[in-house]
Amino acid sequence: MNKYGFSLIETMIYCCISGLLGVLVCQFFVNSYANFQHTQHTGQQLMALYATHDLLVRDLEMASASLRDWYMQ
Repeated sequence: MNKYGFSLIETMIYCCISGLLGVLVCQFFVNSYANFQHTQHTGQQLMALYATHDLLVRDLEMASASLRDWYMQ
């Protein structure tokens, strides 16, 4: 470093280092967002499956135990 301030070479080195760190941070956030989206989609599918199961169990519990009621008369 010269006594009057930063030289052009030092400024370019700092810009390259901060640019590299910026790219790495952006890549981390993009990967994290993609993982979040995948997790959210999986959670929605599991919630839909649970709701379907819950409705099926409710319908079976409300059904009559008599075999005659299961057939149309």
